[in-house]
Order: sequence, then structure tokens, then C-alpha cells
Amino acid sequence: MSSKSEELIAKWDSFLIQIEDRFNQTLIQAEEASLDLLVESGYDYGKTIQAFSGMKGQIENLIQKIDDTWDNKVRPKMESAFENSDWVDGKVSQLFYDYAIQIADKNFHCFTV
Repeated sequence: MSSKSEELIAKWDSFLIQIEDRFNQTLIQAEEASLDLLVESGYDYGKTIQAFSGMKGQIENLIQKIDDTWDNKVRPKMESAFENSDWVDGKVSQLFYDYAIQIADKNFHCFTV
């Protein structure tokens, strides 16, 4: 794997860790705010659920951010890194060449002295 591909994967992993941290913080805040609002509103369940729906929207936005970042930034770069890598023309071709030479030598004794 090329260093460019490894760097891209490391950035993606870092992004996911940041999103996970934000997700966990949002859940904690949503729980605390919902419990506080329930008590402060005199146990008005409807008002609390309505506020929680807004907090749920924040979580849905995080999920959408993952999808958007993958689709618009990461996937194109990964596809480009894959298409521009030299592994097909380099390592794979060399391995096939080495294999083909062994077969040719075995069958036709091309490299015997």
C-alpha cells in the first residue's frame, strides 16, 4: 500500500474518531438536557420529547456528515489513489513476469547454461 493511501486511511480513521467523540458528547448532553427539562417543565413529557427530537436531529446531522464526507471527499481520493497506484504496473506485473519466466524455463529450458 502506498504512503498516500495509508495517509488517506489515517485521516479517515481520525475523522471517524472525532465523529464518535462528538456523537458520544451529543448523547450525554441530550440525556442531561432531557432529564433537566422534564423536571423544570413540571414533568411535561410532550415538551421534553419535542426538545429531544431537536437533539436527535443533531445526531442525524452527524450521520449525514459521515456520508457526505465519504461521498464527496474520501471516496474520490481513494479511487484516485487506487487508479494512480503503481501496484498493477509494478508489483503485480513483476510477480507475473517472474512466474511466467519460471514456466517458460521449465518447459523450454531458456535459462540453463
